[in-house]
Amino acid sequence: KRNNAVTFEDFAKWYTEGGYVVAPWLELLDLNKFLSLIGESSRPSPRHAYDKTIADILFTFPLANNQSLVVLREDAKYVCSVVTELGLLSLTSEEIWETLCSDVAASMKKRSNTQKSISMEVDQDTFVECMLRVMKRKARAPKEKSSEGTFSPKEVFKNFFLSFDIEQSNRVALNQLMCGLTLLCGGKKSSKLVFAFGLFDGHDTKEVKNGRKKPSMGREDFVNFFRSFLIVMFSCCNQSLDLSGDAVSQYIADTAHSITKDVMAFQWRTKKLDRVKFENFSEWYNEGGFETAPWLELLDLNKWVLIDRKEQSDSSAKQSNSPTLAATVTEASAQSPYQGFRDLISTPKVGGETSDVGGRNCPPASDVDIFDLDMDDVDAVAMDLMLQQEVTDDSVEQNGNLTYVNPVSTSSPSHSMAQNALKFHLLTNNAHHGYMISIEPSHVNLLKRLVTETGLCQTDASTVCNFILGEAKSCEDSKITKKSFDTAMNNVFSHTTRSVSSTLSKSTQLELSEFLDKLFGAFDWANAGFINALDLACGITVLCGGRKSDKLEHVFEILDEDKDSLLSRQEITRFIRSFLITLTSVSSSFTLLDGNPCGKTESTISTAIETGSEWATSQVFDSMKQKSATACICFDDFGEWYTKGGYQSIPWLELLDLRKWVV
Repeated sequence: KRNNAVTFEDFAKWYTEGGYVVAPWLELLDLNKFLSLIGESSRPSPRHAYDKTIADILFTFPLANNQSLVVLREDAKYVCSVVTELGLLSLTSEEIWETLCSDVAASMKKRSNTQKSISMEVDQDTFVECMLRVMKRKARAPKEKSSEGTFSPKEVFKNFFLSFDIEQSNRVALNQLMCGLTLLCGGKKSSKLVFAFGLFDGHDTKEVKNGRKKPSMGREDFVNFFRSFLIVMFSCCNQSLDLSGDAVSQYIADTAHSITKDVMAFQWRTKKLDRVKFENFSEWYNEGGFETAPWLELLDLNKWVLIDRKEQSDSSAKQSNSPTLAATVTEASAQSPYQGFRDLISTPKVGGETSDVGGRNCPPASDVDIFDLDMDDVDAVAMDLMLQQEVTDDSVEQNGNLTYVNPVSTSSPSHSMAQNALKFHLLTNNAHHGYMISIEPSHVNLLKRLVTETGLCQTDASTVCNFILGEAKSCEDSKITKKSFDTAMNNVFSHTTRSVSSTLSKSTQLELSEFLDKLFGAFDWANAGFINALDLACGITVLCGGRKSDKLEHVFEILDEDKDSLLSRQEITRFIRSFLITLTSVSSSFTLLDGNPCGKTESTISTAIETGSEWATSQVFDSMKQKSATACICFDDFGEWYTKGGYQSIPWLELLDLRKWVV
């Protein structure tokens, strides 16, 4: 027996477990190597992920089996040049699909008598020819070479096809190709997800709404759905050039199956069904899916591919006198009158440098929330915005890179924030344009103890509000004294503690008492010795259990005292102000958006609350051209305003969902 020899299996194991880093040139034996979207010679020479500095890295996303997807700034820049050159940014997914599907079907029928369907298989030549024709008709004729002469459009689409043709059969399902292509088109992330979801409905559903079938997906559909996005994401990243084709394929397959398993388990647990409609998928995302698949944020090209344009816009905003944030929208979604935002906790300093908070290790916030409305009735995805935390020196480092919170971890979202301050901006019409409000970890942890140990976070808002409003029935103008407040809160906690197994410790009782005193003081901003029960009932919903959408609707109903389903400008200001009072009561510091300190005095807080709520109200009514003092809006009006851009004006409204920052 030879001691200086190895079997092929030993060699293969060595190569798979790291040898590909030592001898990466062996990959050249595979001419169909898992390539990026551009030609072989056009991409800058790759460097290994561990050679990158933090400045090079935009995001690090978690994948299955403790692997990661690393997105570099140079990845974003080059993909930006490709999609811009091809004209993809000027087209939505629907515009491309409308022509591509018919064109491919006609070509395939001539060649092999293939029948038209969304999942029909197409060969490389047909796909490339059809895509070039689509781009010529819909955008503009692609050049033989880019303006810099660095890549050929034909080669781009060839390599795009090869990325999906892992089995090298020269046949790929058209819906999978289109799903991946959706990532690189113009338009909002929400619209892309809705469109892509419909590409995989191979089930003959009988449920019809508004004359249209409601698509649904099963297990295999979801695997292909997630897999299609991941293929393109890896193809766009230098990281794929540092790995073997088999390794990348395994990363993608494992992650697609892992996330699919999570979606299907959620669906079975909540609905006892083995098929998922889009609203179910949206609910899964709201309930924690945004942690499991944070890389879905890359569907918003503003977050990475167009990041340089974003930063240029941010730089231009420094010269603006408007308190709104700099606009960054794709060409296909430029109709929105509302301006974009970097993330929920960045500091939009009008007169100074923009603070990069969260940045490289966390995906930016989702682009819209629609109060959990049905997708057939709105134009956007019912996916809540994600709050981010400020990166500190204590952030976790792996291989020198900051890493995103691992979704496989058993720790809760609030655990990741335990070491970092939570910040949100409050815009106003003041000369300094608003405030940056910070909530320190100790405050978040205290709040977590109080709402969990008392059971408040498990109690719906309507129940808590009824106790407070019930105490105010005998009071004039719904004004309650500190004694009545204490009675109401005792009634609340006598009820909520029934849902918890243990009694409150003396230390928790003391903390609760101090917190309630502070809360009363926050609502008694005039030091009158009494507060308005309606304001308190509205504001305390922030600390209750339930969805943000349910809380908002319930508060709207509370303030609608004449029950005409409408609120006036003054009532909307009160609506917004009640939430701000509670949030500022748990805050730790205030800073002006122009960079100057302002302290956290009673005067500062009351001014911030009043000017912030008045400014937000003006945004609501001005957007609907409701300028008269007697103008009124309904809850759907407010929801539509928020969906179509209001979330940029008052991102802190996301804090009504305790899952995002407390529990």
